[in-house]
Amino acid sequence: MLFSSLQCSGFRNLKKLNLDFNHQFVIFHGENGSGKTSLLEALYFLSHAKSFRASSLKKLICHDSESFSLFSYLVDGTRSIPLGIERDLSGKQKIRFDSESIPSIGAVAQSLPVQFLDTDAHRLLAGSPSNRRSFLDWGVFHVEHCFSDDWRSYQKVLKQRNHLLKLGCGDEYVEPWTRQLIEYGEKITAARSNYVFIFGETFSSLWKELMPLFPVPELGFFKGWRDCSLEEALFSSMGQDRRYGYTTCGPHRFDLKIELDGRSVFDFFSQGQQKSLIYALKVAQGLFLKNSSKKDVVYLIDDLPAELDETRLGLVVEVLRSHAAQVFITSIDNKFDFRGLEFDSVLYPISGGSVIV
Repeated sequence: MLFSSLQCSGFRNLKKLNLDFNHQFVIFHGENGSGKTSLLEALYFLSHAKSFRASSLKKLICHDSESFSLFSYLVDGTRSIPLGIERDLSGKQKIRFDSESIPSIGAVAQSLPVQFLDTDAHRLLAGSPSNRRSFLDWGVFHVEHCFSDDWRSYQKVLKQRNHLLKLGCGDEYVEPWTRQLIEYGEKITAARSNYVFIFGETFSSLWKELMPLFPVPELGFFKGWRDCSLEEALFSSMGQDRRYGYTTCGPHRFDLKIELDGRSVFDFFSQGQQKSLIYALKVAQGLFLKNSSKKDVVYLIDDLPAELDETRLGLVVEVLRSHAAQVFITSIDNKFDFRGLEFDSVLYPISGGSVIV
């Protein structure tokens, strides 16, 4: 599914806005603070029911409004599917999808995969292992239908086991939760391992398009414990877990490795190279998803030109043009022409949260 329109009311500084999208590339340009990123945030919120930059959802409501509403028609083949979200200052939220009220955004997230990239995306992936897990699990979530339920169950069991460890409870209380942790953990690890293996081929192909003169980084992973079974790891670490009061090994400590010659690429890649790496990884996820489940991915890219030289920018655009179904881009430069490349696009000038006609 793709976005064919966007209506905003009371969201950030977007008091009233109604846009139609009929092109592969949609470019929002304007000065800082004009509302460009808020437009991407609105599209992201429609697919996730959360923001990529605000932990408090009250901050998303315009200062002189009591609520915000977002609405879009989604295109799925020949079908046009309505999607709307309303939220008020009390925290009450309503979601309607395909003319029905739904309790959560899960069904939308499965049907409408959306990837967000900004100028800090490469720094996030280079940072905490949790960021790399989130990146990988986004892909696993969309191709392994049981993964989300298994991961939620694992987290609940992990929380309960950690609580018992903190209380110093005996083995007779902890062991049943350990057994459940093993059951869900093995399923999660199998899904992740399989994804890394088969996704790696797609990533390698995209990297050669984007960085044809540079060696292909190798994808690997640390599953969250050393070379033994999860059962052996959990029971052998029981003494350590009791000392620390939490579970020290398992899939919750999984880490994606991206290396060249045995070294993490984040130790020596330039910022431009790291940004190219993120585009290759995320576009490859979209291409892999398209090939495996026929789903199109929507890309939201905040300030695409940042930290990319003209040559690399042109290569990024060429890769997106070849493999992405729909791309929303923000830019300060109103002469942003991708080195003169011909592509299906529309440009919206933005100022003060409004489109300049």
